[in-house]
Amino acid sequence: MKVILKRTVPTLGNAETVCEVSEGYARNFLFPRQLAEVATKQRLDDLATHKKQREGSAAAKQAGLAKVLQRLQGKEFTTSKKSSEQGRLFSALHATDIVALLEKKKFIVPETAVQLLEPIKTVGKHKVTISVPHSGQAVISLSILEER
Repeated sequence: MKVILKRTVPTLGNAETVCEVSEGYARNFLFPRQLAEVATKQRLDDLATHKKQREGSAAAKQAGLAKVLQRLQGKEFTTSKKSSEQGRLFSALHATDIVALLEKKKFIVPETAVQLLEPIKTVGKHKVTISVPHSGQAVISLSILEER
C-alpha cells in the first residue's frame, strides 16, 4: 500500500514522502497515530504542487538575498558603543548587533550570514563578511566610534 507520510517516521522517511508499506502496518500503526495517509491520485497531485511552490519561494528568497548582497558590497556603516580609555568595548559587538544595525538601514540578512570569527571588542574600522550560500557574499566596513 502506498502512503504519504505526514510526519517524519525514523524507519520510513521524512514528512511528505511517498512510501510503500504493508496494509496492516498502515492501518494498525501509521493511520491511528496520524503519521500517514493513503496516497490517492488527488493527494499526490497536491503534494507535487506544494513542492513546486516551496521550491519557487526558496528560489525567490535566494534571488532577493543576492540583490541585497550586491547593494551591501563595499558599503560603510558606523555605530557607537561605550568603551574604556584603551579603546576596548564594554560589550562586544556580535552578529545579532550587526544584523540589527543593517536592518535599521533597510538591509535584511539572516544572522547566520554574518561571518565573525569572534565578536568585535575594539573601537575602529573592521571588515565584516556577509555570506549566504548560493547567493554570494559581500564585505562591508564597520566603523565603531567611542561613546561617552
